Amino acid sequence: MKYIIIFIYLAVNVLLFIFNIDLFTTFLDFDLGFGIISTLPLVILQVFGFIILGVYMIWDKMKDLKREVLITKLQKQIIELQKNAEIQQLKNEAKNIVKADEKINILAAEF
Repeated sequence: MKYIIIFIYLAVNVLLFIFNIDLFTTFLDFDLGFGIISTLPLVILQVFGFIILGVYMIWDKMKDLKREVLITKLQKQIIELQKNAEIQQLKNEAKNIVKADEKINILAAEF
């Protein structure tokens, strides 16, 4: 899904070039408020498209970073839970050893 928008953008530009060559060769005057700029409509179209693609790229990168942070956080939780389970298992084994040792001592005392 990431790269389909770039391909759509390129396809639109190619179609504009094929079907409307005047868009690529005609100069127009644009009044920007602070002055009049004479440029190709293609330049304005490209700038607008690049701004949209840049915003999309930043948004997508932020989404990927959030996903990576979540994955890292979950991996740390898994490691912590595994350590806790191992500690609990060692405690249970120690209790079982103590109980077995007490039973052996009781049986040894009876004999």
